Amino acid sequence: FSPSSPDVTQERLELGDLGIRVPHVRREHVGGIPPGDPDEPPVPRQADLVLTIRLRAHPLFTWRADQTLSCTVPVDLFTVLAHGVVQVPTLEGHLIKLALADGAEQALPGMGFPNKDGSRGPLHVVLQTLTPTTYSAAQQALLAKLAASIQADPLPACPELAAWQAQLRQHARR
Repeated sequence: FSPSSPDVTQERLELGDLGIRVPHVRREHVGGIPPGDPDEPPVPRQADLVLTIRLRAHPLFTWRADQTLSCTVPVDLFTVLAHGVVQVPTLEGHLIKLALADGAEQALPGMGFPNKDGSRGPLHVVLQTLTPTTYSAAQQALLAKLAASIQADPLPACPELAAWQAQLRQHARR
């Protein structure tokens, strides 16, 4: 293949899997749509080399519709109830601790995707609460003890349960 050959107008060269590292992708180009009208596809142009870049999904982070970075963190129900702490990954490969008492979705300013000016956007952390499906004998004993404690004195932990128990007692007196 010689680009200067007069009888060659176009030829496609298949390279197979070719890895190219693009160190600084501008945020507005993520998703493959250049700036401009996002509903219109880019106009094809004559070129000496055309690269098609497909972004592979990251195993920990997702790109939200509002152009910010998000991470869904699975956490067990009991850690949530105890207002525990979870570890959240950062883009740089570090882990930061996040207190669960602050809510099921939290925005961490300055921990997200880099902006053009060098600042960073927020990292949105979404907690995915998971309920364990099996328990060890020791865990089952702790759960039974907790359940008995709440049943014996539902106020102030569970006022709805206390009201239900009062209605049952009144119903039983009839």
